[in-house]
Amino acid sequence: MDKREALARNQIELHQPEKLPELVAIEKVADPESRSVQAQMLLHSGSVDGMKSVLTSNFPALQNVDAHGLESVINIYRANPTSEARSALIRLMPVLGRLPEGARNHALEQLNSMMPQDLQRTAQRLAESPIAWMSANDDAAGVPKAPGLNPSKSLSSDGPPAPKVTYTDAGGDGPHPYGGITIKQSGDVHVTTGRRPGGRPSHQDLMNNQFGRLQIGERRFGIEGGAGSALVTKTSGSTGFPTRSDLPAIERALAEAGRLEGAIVHVMEGSVPMALRWTGAGWERIE
Repeated sequence: MDKREALARNQIELHQPEKLPELVAIEKVADPESRSVQAQMLLHSGSVDGMKSVLTSNFPALQNVDAHGLESVINIYRANPTSEARSALIRLMPVLGRLPEGARNHALEQLNSMMPQDLQRTAQRLAESPIAWMSANDDAAGVPKAPGLNPSKSLSSDGPPAPKVTYTDAGGDGPHPYGGITIKQSGDVHVTTGRRPGGRPSHQDLMNNQFGRLQIGERRFGIEGGAGSALVTKTSGSTGFPTRSDLPAIERALAEAGRLEGAIVHVMEGSVPMALRWTGAGWERIE
């Protein structure tokens, strides 16, 4: 057991006893690096900044990743609660840190949509062939296709363009702000906001006018309220409630539209939606 794991265990036992069941599960992780990182992440699980510090101190390559990239990694980590899936993600950390920014952004988008078993298979392929990935910054070698990611999109030395976020102000008359977000299968995001006098035009009317016909793999969510009080949830025209894997895209959309501060998202956790509020450093559950 390394010093950082021992310190994290001690702090949890003394000051956060409610986390002891999770700590017991982490103790069963065979890989010492993964076990240590998971214990440290558990200690700081209530603080995005604390979790960022754990990642950058354990994986120096992640020090080159910007705040948004680190938050995306943390969101993926939180969305995969099993120790097996988290161990797989931890094995990918050095690779993610060494990828060019465009390629890394694309990889994170793909990882966001993976089921836990897919994440584990990706890590296994990486373990079998790490050299190709480690040459990500070699201009001559370029970056080969990422194992386990979308096979139709290769990662060149420049990387594919990062998913785009576009914003449209739909205007309208009335005192009630509303809006919509669409996340395309490609990862591109479009957000629109407007104002209305009452319940009409509906969210579905707004989305149909601004986004067009619903495409395969597209996800849509409604926005209630304006700056400082935005709520992203299931409305007319929505494809359902958001999930945790949608949070990075929703975060970028709300930031682009000037609606991120104080925003709340209704996220589906199992069969029950829960509310998450943007704190300025990440998403935090509220009752």
